[in-house]
Amino acid sequence: MMTFNSNYSDLIKDYITFKQSLGYAMSNQYHWRDIDRFLLASGEQGFEFGITENQFHTWYKKRPNETARNQYDRACRLRNFSAYLKLLGYDSFHPSHITVPQKKFVPYIFSHDEMERIFAAADSIRSRNAAGSKELSSAIFRILYATGIRVGELTALRLGDIALLNTIPHFKIVNTKTKQDRLVALSPSAAEALRWYLSIRPSSALETVFLNFKKHPITQGTLYTWFRQILFEANIAHQGKGRGPRVHDLRHTFAVHSLHQMHEQGMDLYCCLPILSKYLGHASLGSTDAYVRLTAEMYPEVLENMSIVSRLIFPEVYDEA
Repeated sequence: MMTFNSNYSDLIKDYITFKQSLGYAMSNQYHWRDIDRFLLASGEQGFEFGITENQFHTWYKKRPNETARNQYDRACRLRNFSAYLKLLGYDSFHPSHITVPQKKFVPYIFSHDEMERIFAAADSIRSRNAAGSKELSSAIFRILYATGIRVGELTALRLGDIALLNTIPHFKIVNTKTKQDRLVALSPSAAEALRWYLSIRPSSALETVFLNFKKHPITQGTLYTWFRQILFEANIAHQGKGRGPRVHDLRHTFAVHSLHQMHEQGMDLYCCLPILSKYLGHASLGSTDAYVRLTAEMYPEVLENMSIVSRLIFPEVYDEA
């Protein structure tokens, strides 16, 4: 664990251990180094444990060029640590409310025609740094769209997670964002794409499914680079950094297209939403507060019937990890 230097050093370490015991990763300890340095620099005379109101508001001030989301996350970390101190019996300031920044990002939902163009571009992609890239991208982008899994889940797939010979072909997603393993059933097209890739996969002792020509695991960064190239070849405009379309929008598109297909088949979407949510790997419907919205321009007939529940698809509009 990282070394801390303020009077709160041991309490910060205990707090990190406590949160990890509850299932939180707490992997970025540099956040806590910053808090430790702040508490060391802002210590007041006659030291007693506990975050003062003045300390909190000083910490909460917006930094130059800082996004509202980052400011909010910083404030929440100190607020939660202060709540932990109160739990231990220390007199520590705990703000009753922190303003949640408005989510302005609107996910991009690809049309079926755009998806066909994406597949065609993925089938012919050329990378200066990766021989065999078109074979890899051809399978990967089909699987991302056909299953709705996260990019990080795909790059983490291992051979032992795949069951293509079962009655229902599937793979197992482990160590997920929500800490809940799940089985993802494969459609015939997704299973076929995966079988085809495995037939040409480089021979390797590594268990990682998707490898580049150097027999190294494919990275998320490589997929992001390829996707920008694919969008260009597919004549789909990119709106600039942070504005998309993004690889993650394939997951949003899967969810929206799935709902539309269920609607077309006359299924009760109120009953289907929890199933879709579970398939996508969400912990619950009630604990999520930032959802993909169905696109009225694409499927207005669905929105007419789904105005109340149009936010219940999935939560990763802000956070993609």
